[in-house]
Amino acid sequence: MENKQEEISTNGIIYGITIVKQGEKKIVYTNYNTKTCHFLRSSDLQEIYRFTHLQLKRPWGLTSDREGNVYIAGRASGNVLQVSSDGILIRVLLSGLG
Repeated sequence: MENKQEEISTNGIIYGITIVKQGEKKIVYTNYNTKTCHFLRSSDLQEIYRFTHLQLKRPWGLTSDREGNVYIAGRASGNVLQVSSDGILIRVLLSGLG
């Protein structure tokens, strides 16, 4: 099996990274400085979605579930956002933390 290594230019600080295995595999990472969450196609590392939201400040933690949803924790905003695997906000799960 071939071991392929690629470099991703992030132009910022990454604090969370996860793999979404539902449907087409995606690599998702957060950029702390730009307050964004980036969805990359794992086959070629091309960005396919970029998520940002007024209620998300300093995204820190990141995970995903079996359905492909991504959960983003905002460190400065004290909340957790649930985002679909195609980069659309489903709901704000928790707020007022911290």
